[in-house]
Amino acid sequence: MINFSKIFDHPIYEVGGCVRDSLLKLPIKDVDLASSLTPQEFKHLCRERRLKTFDTGIEHGTITVMIDKIPYEHTTFRKDVSCDGRNATVTFSKTIEEDLSRRDFTINAIARLDDVMIDPFDGRHDLTKRLLRTVGNAEERFSEDYLRIIRAARFKSRLKLTATDELLSAAQKLSPQILPHVSIERISDEFRKAQKHGAAFLEDAELLGFLKLILPITSETNKEKWLLEVERSQTLSELHFWAAILIEPFGSKAADKAAEFKLSRHICRGIDLLYIYGVVLEEALSPGALRKLIISTKDYYADLKTYTSSVKNNPEVPLPNLESINKIESLVVASIRQPFIDGSFLKQAGLKPGPHFKLIIDQCGTEQATGADCPAVEKLAAKLIQTYLEKDT
Repeated sequence: MINFSKIFDHPIYEVGGCVRDSLLKLPIKDVDLASSLTPQEFKHLCRERRLKTFDTGIEHGTITVMIDKIPYEHTTFRKDVSCDGRNATVTFSKTIEEDLSRRDFTINAIARLDDVMIDPFDGRHDLTKRLLRTVGNAEERFSEDYLRIIRAARFKSRLKLTATDELLSAAQKLSPQILPHVSIERISDEFRKAQKHGAAFLEDAELLGFLKLILPITSETNKEKWLLEVERSQTLSELHFWAAILIEPFGSKAADKAAEFKLSRHICRGIDLLYIYGVVLEEALSPGALRKLIISTKDYYADLKTYTSSVKNNPEVPLPNLESINKIESLVVASIRQPFIDGSFLKQAGLKPGPHFKLIIDQCGTEQATGADCPAVEKLAAKLIQTYLEKDT
């Protein structure tokens, strides 16, 4: 463990999630640091020690320093001056206790200075009891930033905590304030961070009162099926996670909903294709039909297979149709990527470019996909070319 205070010859505290997760013996992704040093003072000490820094959030007091090729974010102690549910006005403070007092939950308001724990709000006790409790009055804390209600659901589901009655009551009362005050990008980011425990997160979102406001699903939605699909998507890609969240309740409008969440074009397009073709691979397909499907879905074909086999259906029970598709897939893909007949072949045969090019290439490609060898496909191409040449004369 790095002794940051020794490196900088100044008290440097580890704070927030890294302390919480270390107490829970969970993997630690990032170590956040805090001290009374201003950004300029911290940068000066880093320069003296030949440590590279980046102004990743200097307007908020945050500087990233590289130590042994690992980034650490250092933020000057802060205290809130005012909060409006959307933005906070802060100023620098001098003590770790003031800094911890502005944090959301007691389990995140623990700091460590070398081997000494600073825990003014009994966060360690709450971790032991598996309790989720706000620092101070719950309504006041949520009113400072309504996103904290969604964060409550994320921490509750991830760490399998029990929310206090005060927290639950405040969340349910103030959830209607989330959308008017919090940007959809921040909301989407919280959903994204919750992917690995997505189904439990959605259940807690309903418990805390904001699910129906952010995802107004209809009574026709099969909730059990929906949550099961979300659970299956938790270890897959972000596209599969959002598809599981949106397709079951919103159907043909799932891609529109994805756009409302300000998701990437890639994910919006992928959700649209997974909805359109989501049941196709559950049926038996001929080589020609599979070829059309792969051409239609392009780079999303692999995502479609995963969605069909591992989200919509039980991944532990292989679909017979997918097994048969896998047997012909290589030939079909080859007919698209290395076709025996292409535009150059048709031009060399004396055919003028036109809509018939695609028709001939598709027919020959389908023949190739069935397993026909090159001479057989070229023979078919010659016959089709002759037909079109005769039409032109």
